[in-house]
Amino acid sequence: MIDELDRCRPTYAIELLEVAKHLFSVENIVFVLAINRSELAHSIQAIYGDRFDAEGYLRRFFDIEFQLPDPDRGAFIDAMFVSIGLDSYLQRTQDTNARRHSETVQKMAKTFFGATDLSIRRISQAMHRLGLVYASLRSDQQSFTIAAVTALILRTIAPGMYHRLARGEISDADAIGHVFDRPSLQHIKQQHEGNLFEATIAVGSHEEELYSMTPSELPSSPLLQRHFAVVENTDKEVTPKERKQSQDVIALVERFRSNFFRGSGGIGFAESIRRLELLTNNLIDDSSQHDAE
Repeated sequence: MIDELDRCRPTYAIELLEVAKHLFSVENIVFVLAINRSELAHSIQAIYGDRFDAEGYLRRFFDIEFQLPDPDRGAFIDAMFVSIGLDSYLQRTQDTNARRHSETVQKMAKTFFGATDLSIRRISQAMHRLGLVYASLRSDQQSFTIAAVTALILRTIAPGMYHRLARGEISDADAIGHVFDRPSLQHIKQQHEGNLFEATIAVGSHEEELYSMTPSELPSSPLLQRHFAVVENTDKEVTPKERKQSQDVIALVERFRSNFFRGSGGIGFAESIRRLELLTNNLIDDSSQHDAE
């Protein structure tokens, strides 16, 4: 069994195929190669040139080919939540919001990570990063699960925009526009998970403002201003779906604000980013704390 040959150095991949070819005809020896064929062809062309018939070259080695079906991404993501120990965290945490929002968090991950242009490997890496955060939180800490999964989604889909937003170099509207400009994600824009994603980014990227605002004030969010403009626009250019989507985003922002002014605190967007980047000293496992005592 030979797996991921396409991820090897081009010269090594070719050498391995040439050597293995001498054993192909030996009785009772069967080779099974799991590869990304197009990537392997590119590796061969990197050695022999763009005009080289890489497909013809590969046909010298393979007697039978099978195209594996695309995996069920929803089932894969469900399995990843089990793998990263979400249930274990929910059982030990004192954060009631984490338990209340767990289904929403899973739906958001499945909606965005289920997009067809994200590789399974990329999804797996993202989920394991979220698992590191869950595993490192003390039971008495807030998890900020909605903010955490939102930041993780942005980090996975548009890492450059994520880091620039975290540094305050771009607006929330720029980040959201970059995400939903992707053809595979456009259908999410008017779903509840897409609206929640936008509202979290709008509030999270201006969270510090909330501490100096009155209940009647709104964050200076270009994204939020855009949605207000859509709602107030009476032209026929704005479709009912677009107006409804903007109304839903505004309503979610209002809910975040009302929760803040009722004393439940912020949504923890900046803290979630620090946790995802492993840059906070607050990630201390309960068991480690007990061992130290």
